[in-house]
Amino acid sequence: MEDGYLKITAEKKDEEAKNDEGYTRKEFSFHSFERSFKLPANVDDDQKVKANYKDGILGLCLTKKEIPAEKPKKVIEIA
Repeated sequence: MEDGYLKITAEKKDEEAKNDEGYTRKEFSFHSFERSFKLPANVDDDQKVKANYKDGILGLCLTKKEIPAEKPKKVIEIA
């Protein structure tokens, strides 16, 4: 988290090797992903973000700030 933005990045590397008679075949693949999100004003970016990844789903836990309630507006009646 930086300057009110949350940045998520992920990388996946795969390597496959196959040895047959007279030759060896190797394949490599690399995938990366990056996404940034603007956080709402009531998210406390001073706190740690908790994340978990299970069954292909990324879960994030962000802490909210206490935002003081607005003061009631004063009404002035004109006579």
